[in-house]
Amino acid sequence: MINLELERDLKKYSTALLDLAKSQNLLEQVNSDMQVIADVFAKIYSSKRNSEEYQEIAKKFLVTSNAKQVEIIKNILVELKINRLVSNFVMLLLVSKKITILRHLVNSWDALFLTYSGYFKVEISSVIPLSDEQESKIKEIIIKAHGDNFFLEKTIDATLLGGLIIRLKNQVIDDSLASKIKKIENNVRGNI
Repeated sequence: MINLELERDLKKYSTALLDLAKSQNLLEQVNSDMQVIADVFAKIYSSKRNSEEYQEIAKKFLVTSNAKQVEIIKNILVELKINRLVSNFVMLLLVSKKITILRHLVNSWDALFLTYSGYFKVEISSVIPLSDEQESKIKEIIIKAHGDNFFLEKTIDATLLGGLIIRLKNQVIDDSLASKIKKIENNVRGNI
């Protein structure tokens, strides 16, 4: 769970990066660079997180002076061929001791970028992953009603018991078994 201060900072810094990228006509390049950084984070966290080598490197990095950390990160960004705007943004976060924002920003970048580009998010919660056929049918319905400028965010939620919940724009379509049971309970209680 993100704390409120981190959430405020994340919104402030992500909006600033998006606005700068748009004003400099670099939105696509920044998006591409954020994907590169996201891939690096994914590799670090998935493959080496629990290894002794990773733990040793992390400890050394954390006790290194801020100037040395800046130098190390700057070299990594150059090696990755990251755009100057994104590099400067990362350096700003590092120097102002807000680098933890970067990991959260990278994790939420796709949704931020698509929303900023005029797309809307459709959240689908289900007990089990949707089949390709189910997903296609849902997409068809959304396209007919709202157009095709949306992106899906799917989550698994065992508390639904069955069915699904779809959230889009300001609507919630709750076709979950849990909500149907709740309605039946409320009707039974109302009749007693």
